Amino acid sequence: DGVAAYSYAAPIVQGLFPDAEKFMTMVKHGYEPIFKNTKHSFGQVVDDGLGHPYQHVIITTSDGKRYEAVYVMQQQPDGSWKIAGVQMVEIPTTDA
Repeated sequence: DGVAAYSYAAPIVQGLFPDAEKFMTMVKHGYEPIFKNTKHSFGQVVDDGLGHPYQHVIITTSDGKRYEAVYVMQQQPDGSWKIAGVQMVEIPTTDA
């Protein structure tokens, strides 16, 4: 649901992608594992010590690859939390 996903983006992100369609195009092309995940689990929320929390999410894709996505959270003036960015890295397999 692109409209719902876009609603979770912080204003700084929405400023870069002024509508849900453009935002979802960016997600599909830049963060395909997030867009096409078959399984996800929420991990730790870590604070950087300056009041900026980071939400860790483990993502599994249909081909079995796993990724860690770290969402940068930003509190809004109304007290809600929005996503201000995400970094994603593939988790190496331990197959020997």
